[in-house]
Amino acid sequence: MQLTPSFVALAAASAAVAANASPVSQLHKRAGAPFTFDGRTFQDKGLVGFARIPTDALDSFGETIGGVGSAIALEYFRPSATGGTFSILLQPDRGHNSGGAETSDYRARNHRYIGTLSAQNGTNENISLRYVNSQLYRAGPDYALNFTTGLDPNGTRQSNPRAPTLPIALPNNHISFDTEGLAISSNGLQLFVSDEYQPGIYIIDRTTGVLLSTIVPPPAILPYDATGKLNFTSLSNPTTGRAPNQGFEGLTLDRNTNTLWALLQSATIQDSNKGSKSTNRYTRLLGYDVSNIFNAKLIKEHVVPLPQSKSGNTRASSEVHIVDDSTFLVLARDGNGFGNEDAGVSYKHADLISTKNATNIANTPFDQANLPVSPAGRLNNTIVPATYQPFIDLASSAELAKFGLNNGASGVFDRNLLSGKLESLAIASAGDGQNKDDVYVFVVSDNDFITLNGKQAAQDSTGKYVVGSYNDTYALQKGSQDTQFFIYRATIPGYSQGGSAN
Repeated sequence: MQLTPSFVALAAASAAVAANASPVSQLHKRAGAPFTFDGRTFQDKGLVGFARIPTDALDSFGETIGGVGSAIALEYFRPSATGGTFSILLQPDRGHNSGGAETSDYRARNHRYIGTLSAQNGTNENISLRYVNSQLYRAGPDYALNFTTGLDPNGTRQSNPRAPTLPIALPNNHISFDTEGLAISSNGLQLFVSDEYQPGIYIIDRTTGVLLSTIVPPPAILPYDATGKLNFTSLSNPTTGRAPNQGFEGLTLDRNTNTLWALLQSATIQDSNKGSKSTNRYTRLLGYDVSNIFNAKLIKEHVVPLPQSKSGNTRASSEVHIVDDSTFLVLARDGNGFGNEDAGVSYKHADLISTKNATNIANTPFDQANLPVSPAGRLNNTIVPATYQPFIDLASSAELAKFGLNNGASGVFDRNLLSGKLESLAIASAGDGQNKDDVYVFVVSDNDFITLNGKQAAQDSTGKYVVGSYNDTYALQKGSQDTQFFIYRATIPGYSQGGSAN
């Protein structure tokens, strides 16, 4: 389904019709007290919707639907008096890992779902989700329109002297994608997809899934080895640049200004002590002018101080979402919960940041690896970071209990334990005429393809993709993990992205 301008207009009109509707009281339960941030009043109003995507669900290619909370993007949301209906893209990451550092030949893709949020009734799931279709991503013509792969990149390739150097899995010469962020272009014709391996931002044709262009970050963020060469592997630390598996985890588009924002999961190697959790707090948020998608320009770059645990370890970021031109939601979390060996969750939040007074370091010497913004985790005293404010508690025991879920205080591993990996955000106006600043916040988990009934395709020696079966090793010990789909309600003044979010 192509999202045309008229389709966006239809969604906006539908929201306008519902603007005077007041959602039922079950969707109004207040989770937190109002507070002031950056001159406005915000409020966490709690968890109002929940559903599961079964662990053995299959897509149209016969493969397991897993990992889909790595990134989400709303195509539309149409409010109603009891909730609303929506279309959403869910994007998995690099596929099932067989254990440890082992990666797999998984083709990057997205899945479209149609959903309905209804009023809460006891602890029953109140979001209905219907799978529609899936779209595979392909490399451009210079790469023979090959599918991508989730295999760790052990090589590089540059299609011509002016093209960027891309991560390649040898010997099949396929581009390695570990897709994390997802946003829909303003005209609805392209997808922006951020990647952890490079890390970079790929521009994908919405209709064909073909890679059109690549946005390459500054040298300070690209992974260079000791010889000064690019080395995109996730199996070891580079000398400088993004830490392994800590690339552009978050991606969001400001539709009002056509600024595409990408957030590193944590600090670069040189901005920390080789990526250690106790020193990698100061990550970077980059803003690109994508008015011309084939000539994206870095115009803003800010340092974001991520929250830390009581022991001083960084709560790394998993997603970012635009509120206005200087305010963002950031999903920061621990890794505890289902999928981890420790069930007890201590911090999973959708927090606020403001860049209003933060230093813009774009196109300065800080974009070179030899001038860190926070050597050994100590912020350079010439830099003013973004302001950080805790907001929506995604692991509140009281809120989770509304749907029979828990945050692991009992230490029991079962399907009602909160997922360790909540990794995505989307926002839509609630369309409530009495509470005009209220929005719905969508959060979906990445279940890491943890299932006892897994299906995944890989390319054989003839070039054909053949579906095989797998049993996840974690699932053998703790059980299969469904994808968890949440909708929260909050008051977020200034949200101005219309009916189509992200």
